Amino acid sequence: YLDTTYEDLYTVSGRMEEECDGIFSALRQNGGEKLKITFCTDPDYIMKTEQIRVTYILAKKLEKMYPDSVEVVTVNAALNPTALSEYKVTSFTEMNAYNIIVSYGGRYRITHASRFWVDTGVSYYRGEYVLATLIKSVTMVEEPSAYFITGHGEDYYDINNPECEMSLELYEFYNLLLTRGLNVKTLNLSEISEIPEDCVLLMLNDPKTDFTYDADKIGSISYVSDIEKIDRYLITNQGAVMVAKDYRIKLP
Repeated sequence: YLDTTYEDLYTVSGRMEEECDGIFSALRQNGGEKLKITFCTDPDYIMKTEQIRVTYILAKKLEKMYPDSVEVVTVNAALNPTALSEYKVTSFTEMNAYNIIVSYGGRYRITHASRFWVDTGVSYYRGEYVLATLIKSVTMVEEPSAYFITGHGEDYYDINNPECEMSLELYEFYNLLLTRGLNVKTLNLSEISEIPEDCVLLMLNDPKTDFTYDADKIGSISYVSDIEKIDRYLITNQGAVMVAKDYRIKLP
């Protein structure tokens, strides 16, 4: 929620401050470097653009509140694109004035200013929630992992058999994940009770068969279906799910 009265327009809420106190206190104890929030355009353009301005001022507030832990920088992506080369996934990745990058150590997340807003007919701001989620995703997991889901005929990089055809086809993608600081693992949902806490990216790559559930156990308090495990992961973890599926295969 955003208080739009003039005197409180850019205040940091108590909940956000409480969240940041915990995050940055842990970073200081570990002797970590600063969290960097990069805006990909000049301050004068930001201040004229409502969609970016509110988040920029929120970031500057955090920088003032936590000077030892937060650094806010601006880089003109159009005039100085090479300054952002460390954040480009490939040489074709383009940055624009509306991109915002949250980085810590070798980890980073690139987002768009529009993500800080929700438009349901009436536009409202949810910047604190989004920014807190981004900050957590780059600072709170010591060794983040990307998991390929298996068990439904998916394609995945098999660490135990890197020479197989399937692994060779995914070799470049596997290396891309490694260069982003992610461990790469496989995961069979039917063999676990919940998705591991170190998972920041869950990949369901070209499944051939559908997720199923045990009809005899539905209604049992202790039974959790594979789909529900993913639902719980999305609700409670600061991660993401990537799905790639053959459109010709129908999986209800």
